[in-house]
Amino acid sequence: MRNKLAIFKIAFITLISLALYGFSNSVYKHKKLRDTQAMIYPSDQPFIEYTSVNKLLIQNSDDMSTIKIDDLDLRKLEQRLNNHQMVQQASVYITVDGVLSAKVYQRKPVARLITDSAFTYIDNRGKLMPTSEHFSARVPLAYGFNGADIENYKSVFNQIRQNKFYKKLITEISLKKDSSIVLATRLNNFAIQVGRPEELDRKLANFKAFYQYLKKKDQLDQYKKIDLRFGKQVIASKK
Repeated sequence: MRNKLAIFKIAFITLISLALYGFSNSVYKHKKLRDTQAMIYPSDQPFIEYTSVNKLLIQNSDDMSTIKIDDLDLRKLEQRLNNHQMVQQASVYITVDGVLSAKVYQRKPVARLITDSAFTYIDNRGKLMPTSEHFSARVPLAYGFNGADIENYKSVFNQIRQNKFYKKLITEISLKKDSSIVLATRLNNFAIQVGRPEELDRKLANFKAFYQYLKKKDQLDQYKKIDLRFGKQVIASKK
């Protein structure tokens, strides 16, 4: 008898819970959209503005006060955002209080490509990225690269951009006709012969050690070119 009573209680509680869940879910779906909000990362590089994200979430023809949560196609809204030329990835969701929210991760420029016919960014995936009227990134200028070169040399751009020392120091990345890389610095106007991007970690580490040595000796202004192409050697040419 006790077992039957226990089973009855469990079944009754389950039915009540399902009914309450169904009712609350129905009420939530028929609830009107209350607001929109956008979170853009990184926030200190606004290639796309909050107003632009909100307009993509709610088109001009949409009246937010009449939109039911159940009528929203979140996948379609995500696609709108992901199709934007400044967006790398976006996710869209609705909060429990009826706010349509978007997390937007912007593309990351690592260099600015300069050619006779182009003035655009190169992003961290080795893809061309348009400039923005809202924000200008401080990245090295890239000369001599075409479409295929950009993909092949993206490791060079990324390594310079991700390292605080090189990011602060390097202002230009040039690709020469022999497929070698030459870097220019912000101060002292060094020409740094890197050569092919093979063993790039070691080459840049050698340059950093030599640069810091010259700086300690206060001899940076005495040199015009540093060559990193020959194994573990650093060959420096004086002015």
